[in-house]
Amino acid sequence: MERLLFIPVFFIVLSPILWNLPQPWIVALVLGTGFPHIFLGIKYSRKGTERSWSFLASKCLLCFLIPISLIFGFAFEPIGLILFFALHHALSETYGHGQNTKPFVTLTRFLLIITTYLIACQGDVFIAELPLVFSGVPALLALLLLHQVTRAQVKLADAVIQSPWIVGAPVVMALSTYQSIPWEAFILFHFAFWGALPLFRKSMFRNNAHAMRMFWRDALIWNGSGLALFCALTLFSFYALDFRIFELSLLAFYSMTYWHISASFFISKANPSWLNSILQRTT
Repeated sequence: MERLLFIPVFFIVLSPILWNLPQPWIVALVLGTGFPHIFLGIKYSRKGTERSWSFLASKCLLCFLIPISLIFGFAFEPIGLILFFALHHALSETYGHGQNTKPFVTLTRFLLIITTYLIACQGDVFIAELPLVFSGVPALLALLLLHQVTRAQVKLADAVIQSPWIVGAPVVMALSTYQSIPWEAFILFHFAFWGALPLFRKSMFRNNAHAMRMFWRDALIWNGSGLALFCALTLFSFYALDFRIFELSLLAFYSMTYWHISASFFISKANPSWLNSILQRTT
């Protein structure tokens, strides 16, 4: 239920804020929560990293990703990262919640999530504005997904909770018909979800109150410090009329995010099983 409520409420609240917030402050929000997301991801994926690091092939690939990510982060326009994050977002939302469903249902869920992202963020993704009719594509996919899930003798309420983008996608698309939603809204949604993970995946912390306290402590300290640092840097940049440090931090974030997403294919289990079987060897 928490995920079902979180998606529409988050976008209903955040989208108007991002529509009216100057771009440097939007970037400050992304950097202030993005760097902590990457660093905490490294900390909490220790087992997956150690597993991948124990094999020469995956170790070489993880190291090779570092210079490639630097090249992509510093040499290319952010459109590459916007599209790469679309894949990461869709895979995370499709496979990252322990759902075990039929392939056609999973494919429909994936298409629903990625088309919602691409069409809602068309102002960042496409050169020309898409016709309004395209906003109906995620709505039709949501109806198809709902039909598929309920056919499997799942109650309507359970189906919506199991696939919250059935509700989330139409809400996001309704907002985007008024004005294109910045892609930063989706990446901030991703950071917020994983930063508040105990609210949505209680089973991961069941009977381990200490682990939950440590998670909340890390999330509050790292994200609070990150936001304070980059808000201060934004103020300094405006005052000094010098955004070089700010821009360098943004390019570093691009590079680290390229590596973070690429490395997740070798480390995280929140990917298709066939992809894990190729990229993640098990002992």
